[in-house]
Amino acid sequence: MIPGICVAVATFLLVDFDEPDWTGLAAMPAFRGAMGFALEEGPANDWMQDEIVVLAVAVMCAGSVLFFWRALNRGEPAVDLTAFGDRNFARGPLFPSSWAAGSTA
Repeated sequence: MIPGICVAVATFLLVDFDEPDWTGLAAMPAFRGAMGFALEEGPANDWMQDEIVVLAVAVMCAGSVLFFWRALNRGEPAVDLTAFGDRNFARGPLFPSSWAAGSTA
């Protein structure tokens, strides 16, 4: 964890960035973190019967809508998703995830 913090601080201080998309950068971990929490804690807490899981799902939904809206409508988004417009590139992530889903079934 310490090396990651050092790299993040050094990057922030030494790299000349254009104005970053702070909203997109905040929405991305909110979406991913809340999704991870909901998927991890949901089965143990009877999914939508637990208020924390419901809150995590709400944050996940809001974060995903905000993140993808910013990524698709901003001139310089936090994450450029235009590469997924190429069918060959877009199919790439499907193979490992389908293999992982099949191996755990």
